Amino acid sequence: MSAKIIAVANQKGGVGKSTTAVNIADVLKHKKVGNKNLKVLLIDLEPQHNSSSNYRAKIEGENTIYDVFNDNCKATEAIQITQMGDIIPGDSLLIEDEMKFRSKVGSEGLLKKRIKELYDKYDYIILDTPPNAGVYMLNALTVCDGCIIPVMASQFAVEGLSQILQTISDVKDAVNEKIRIYGVLLTRYDKRKKIDQSVWKALPEVGKENGFQVFKRPIRICQDIETAQSLHTSVIDNFHGGYAAEDYIAVTNELLKKIKEDN
Repeated sequence: MSAKIIAVANQKGGVGKSTTAVNIADVLKHKKVGNKNLKVLLIDLEPQHNSSSNYRAKIEGENTIYDVFNDNCKATEAIQITQMGDIIPGDSLLIEDEMKFRSKVGSEGLLKKRIKELYDKYDYIILDTPPNAGVYMLNALTVCDGCIIPVMASQFAVEGLSQILQTISDVKDAVNEKIRIYGVLLTRYDKRKKIDQSVWKALPEVGKENGFQVFKRPIRICQDIETAQSLHTSVIDNFHGGYAAEDYIAVTNELLKKIKEDN
């Protein structure tokens, strides 16, 4: 078994990256192969560590992704098993090391080197990335098999999307020729708003022109997500009939279909 590694990435903040990473990981861990649930790990590469907060992961006095990058511990020693699932938590200390790693030759391959021991322990590894093309996003794009790009209609701009598309293209040319864009995902979609409707209608055409596909279903705006986050609980377990659960289940099923087509 070798884990499929999926990065959730965009160079814009506030587009639902952490929410998407957490909920796709959540849907995957509810899936079964035979009579066994899939083994899923979330790695939080965000200095703000929102995903880690969602998982109620401990950071102070514990091994985090900061320690993994600095080789203070093995990746297995940084895994926390929580009610939400397995996670290697993020850490605000990552900010301090950004410049150090940026000047280090081959620093974009550190994560790939450090987490090799996890490949046969998990079916899927989901990477939550910072909203910039810094060292940690480049590490995620270097190690992943493919990525999901969340966007919001209110913040949608071809220029903004083109930045992450160019970064992915650069990484593909330089260090990870296998990387695939699984799709652009429209989040917080409100069909009552004309801007949301127009973006949803235009996005596939933009994709054709720029070489990406759009997930067939947007993530509709839904109070369930905020409620689940505030309670540090699973949308899938506790709000199964709501828009958020339905949409993330549909998107994850589409993702799994794309991955199967690749194999």
